[in-house]
Amino acid sequence: MGTPIRGNDTGRTSRAILSAVWMFGGRGIGLAWSLMVIGYLGSHAFGQFAIGIAAASLISIPIDAYYLVRSPRVDDRQFPTDRASRWWIGVVVFTTGLVLLPFWFYGGLALSKAGGDIYFNAQKSTSIRAGKPDTAFALDTGRQVISLVAGLSLVLLAHPSITVLSFVYVAGFIPFAAITLPLIRGVRPELPERTRRTLAIVTEAIGGAGYAQGDIVLVGAFVSVTAAGYYSLASVVLWSIASVGQNYSFTFHEPLREHAGHVDAGPPLRISAALAIASGIGMAGAGVVMHLFGVDRDLWLCFVILAIPATTRFFSAVFATILALQSRDHLRMRISVACVALKAAGIVLLAGILDDGVVGAAIAFVVADFVAFAWAYLALYPKMGSGKAVER
Repeated sequence: MGTPIRGNDTGRTSRAILSAVWMFGGRGIGLAWSLMVIGYLGSHAFGQFAIGIAAASLISIPIDAYYLVRSPRVDDRQFPTDRASRWWIGVVVFTTGLVLLPFWFYGGLALSKAGGDIYFNAQKSTSIRAGKPDTAFALDTGRQVISLVAGLSLVLLAHPSITVLSFVYVAGFIPFAAITLPLIRGVRPELPERTRRTLAIVTEAIGGAGYAQGDIVLVGAFVSVTAAGYYSLASVVLWSIASVGQNYSFTFHEPLREHAGHVDAGPPLRISAALAIASGIGMAGAGVVMHLFGVDRDLWLCFVILAIPATTRFFSAVFATILALQSRDHLRMRISVACVALKAAGIVLLAGILDDGVVGAAIAFVVADFVAFAWAYLALYPKMGSGKAVER
């Protein structure tokens, strides 16, 4: 096959930076939403909202994983079918959540947010597959703007409860269900394949969902709802940073697909390292600035500690894309399940040992994420300059 050629690394880096601009714009709008909820309803209500949103990821990620992993690697004939199937599943879950929301806050918010994410991902999958994450995140920012404007209008004109505000938040997904209709019209959806590989993909996603959002639920259960709100703010920033790494790796989808996921067709390590280190420094700097402005100790210290996994998680996001294009789904599953168990055990253990449960959760994140980073790195680069491209 010869040595894989990446193409224009500078162009891909520029596209990744543009996607990061859109993404952080969206996250900034999300932060404004969080501050609005805290300012209007208090930190306890925000903690309730944060737990509901975390639970949504525990639902959406495992359901959506099958299509997320397949999206960049299936052929052009199968892709529209997967996209349509993804859309219909999302609409059903979203509608179920909206019906439940007035009667069961956590369940209704979790299901409606999860369903919205799934069918919105179906819409974004065309751009992601083509290596254009900037287009996908521009749409995501648009969705956040719709929710924020509607929420602010409601706060100014009425006196909504957290349930009503949450309904407005998830309603921001509705226009994008309609936008996707022309893409799925006339395409017959299919059920996922029932194979061992599908089981590995879903299991890895369940572990990933627990890894990304389960810690917020655990902090709420073992520490306090308010602590869960603080921890979720730092987590949002960390996972936003990880998304930059993911978006950067997405721009290499086409050469990685052409060369069976060979590392030489993927992101250069030197660029990944520079971006990862800069990300960690940026998160630590944000924590220091918070300290200087008198922000609560739990929050700014959490930012400083999570600067370490912000660096390793950037790498891990890049490695996850390469492993997915190599079809090494069983390896990804093992890493995911082992590290989520390590992280959860660390949070529960340190919550009992330390007075400051938020700091304990952050330390557990550091340990678990270093293990995930080292495991994936050694799998991809057993010898410098050599990359695996087959399932193990």
